[in-house]
Amino acid sequence: MLMAMAFNSGLACEAKHKVKIYIAHASCFDYQNELYKPLKASSLAEKHTLIFPHEADENPTHSKAIIGACDAIIAEGSHPSTGMGIELGWADDLGKPIIVIHKRDRQPSPSISIIASAVMPYSNINALNVEPLLHSESAAS
Repeated sequence: MLMAMAFNSGLACEAKHKVKIYIAHASCFDYQNELYKPLKASSLAEKHTLIFPHEADENPTHSKAIIGACDAIIAEGSHPSTGMGIELGWADDLGKPIIVIHKRDRQPSPSISIIASAVMPYSNINALNVEPLLHSESAAS
């Protein structure tokens, strides 16, 4: 189960504030089963609103507008992706906190660490400790 981790660039938390989190990822892996399914079953999904950009279909979404409406980004960085890089650039430009998660045996692009609020490796996504964002004043508004 995904558990709690606060990070310093975080978002404000009031007990009833649901953080809207955009899930960024490459499309070259089975993200429906390897990423979406575990996240949907996690405590993170119970407490917050997770946005899965490719849930409905494989057609491109207007992700820049969606990212603009979100409070934070979780990016699965195990697989290089130009599209995800563009999305993370938009998120960074908009001042959104970005958490990059990646499989322990794969390293994300070194440039990700420049824009990421946190970079977290995992061996088992079900045990990932990422209940983000809830300890500052930036999202209280």
